[in-house]
Amino acid sequence: MLFKLYKLQRQDYIKREEKLYTFAALLYATIGTNFLGYLKNLTTLYSILRQLKKVAKPSQAILQQIVLDDFKKQKQGPKRQTLELWLQLYITIIQNSEELEEGLIEATKGSIIRAFI
Repeated sequence: MLFKLYKLQRQDYIKREEKLYTFAALLYATIGTNFLGYLKNLTTLYSILRQLKKVAKPSQAILQQIVLDDFKKQKQGPKRQTLELWLQLYITIIQNSEELEEGLIEATKGSIIRAFI
């Protein structure tokens, strides 16, 4: 009985591992050539994503502009976008504003929640 359970768990593990390697290969295929040098000798998906987050992170000015652009979209309301995308903007604004070194006053978690309510 335990051996059958072990075999099932091992097969599941092998399938998951193959999917992760496939996903890592897809990720390598979509990365630009200027970032491939940073990913040498990285094989696990976690290490690849972690390294990309370090080197391909947008600058503070670009991140601030992204937050401001999202504010403009959010103020339009769900007219030109689906309701789901419009609601997702609140979460995106909060996540991006947390990465800003100098936060925007209107992009704090509390002010966004108040604006939503």
